[in-house]
Amino acid sequence: MKKRVRQTDVARLAGVSPATVSLVINNRSGGSVRISEETRQRVLDAVNQLSYVVDPAARSLAGGQNSLLGVFTYESIFPLQHRDFYYRFLVGIEEEAEAIGYDLLLFTSSKGEDGRRRIYNNGVNRLGIADGAVLLGASEDKAELQRLRGEGYTFVFIGRREVDDSPIAYVGADYATATAEVVQHMLAHGHRQVVYIGHATKNESQLDR
Repeated sequence: MKKRVRQTDVARLAGVSPATVSLVINNRSGGSVRISEETRQRVLDAVNQLSYVVDPAARSLAGGQNSLLGVFTYESIFPLQHRDFYYRFLVGIEEEAEAIGYDLLLFTSSKGEDGRRRIYNNGVNRLGIADGAVLLGASEDKAELQRLRGEGYTFVFIGRREVDDSPIAYVGADYATATAEVVQHMLAHGHRQVVYIGHATKNESQLDR
């Protein structure tokens, strides 16, 4: 079996300390830490020559971050086509992650006996390998969200969600204000009998409408 290349191997080839290698590959030079361009290039050349691959778990233990953004959906499949409601969200998430130097990690497995996707597998938070996660889906598991929040894990939901009548971090449209503006517009044009047709659901976004 081929021996795994370590940071110490990169440091030895580049003629620098392992700490310098860590600073370069994590792009942490600056401020009180100064690394010359020549030294930085030597480290990058050594990384390429040895085909060194950063261990995300080790990076997380060392610095608390691994530049991975998780995406989890409660839908049966990830949005793959333009007609999927969450497709544009996924595209936008990928674009913004790239802009800040993060890689996306899609959590696509671990369905329960009922066929629904689960964040926790055998009691372990599967999202934990990522620095944080964006959650999608219309039929979320409230108990899982409550547990995530209790653990202090960083996450945000697409669409307003509440757990125990307390909002969790989310991004979404202001449906209540938008609906009020639509009704006011109709009233201004003389309409007095307004009917809203929607699904019978406990989904917060539908309730806002």
